[in-house]
Amino acid sequence: MLGDPRFTLTDVRWHRLLPLRPLIRNVLAIDPSQSADRVLEKWLTLGEPASSAPPDVARRIAFLYHPTSRTTLNFALLWQMDRPAAASLGLASCGTSYSGSPATNARRIALLEWLPSVLNDVPGILEVDLEGLLMSYMYCSYAPTDRRHDIKRNVNTLVRRKLANLGFGDPR
Repeated sequence: MLGDPRFTLTDVRWHRLLPLRPLIRNVLAIDPSQSADRVLEKWLTLGEPASSAPPDVARRIAFLYHPTSRTTLNFALLWQMDRPAAASLGLASCGTSYSGSPATNARRIALLEWLPSVLNDVPGILEVDLEGLLMSYMYCSYAPTDRRHDIKRNVNTLVRRKLANLGFGDPR
């Protein structure tokens, strides 16, 4: 489905499938490579979306990319293409309790340092993977970087913004 160019990840499909992303990624990790890299690389050229990629390629990448992936990904470019997809993927990728390998750990640290600079530009908390958001908030403490807790401020901002939109004021 995610490798089929005739399939489109519309807004409705994206929001329906997003909560299932951990399951989808784990099913795809059954592959001998333990990732969906073989499908992911169909849409990428040197870490950037291929010229033949469909318009929803950022969303596809967000489902296919796994923290243990051996594929290099340009998160800044993905952010330019689709902010909620890039944020969801970044949050899910750094929201793990164990990063596994030195390469995976390095990506996690880089994401924990990059995400706080962009996360407030996400349109709303319901636009991103909530499980990834919560896990990033919880597991960032285990990352070996001085900026590991910076992401918490941004998560709190997204939550406060949503609560304010629902009519609940900030008690401060």
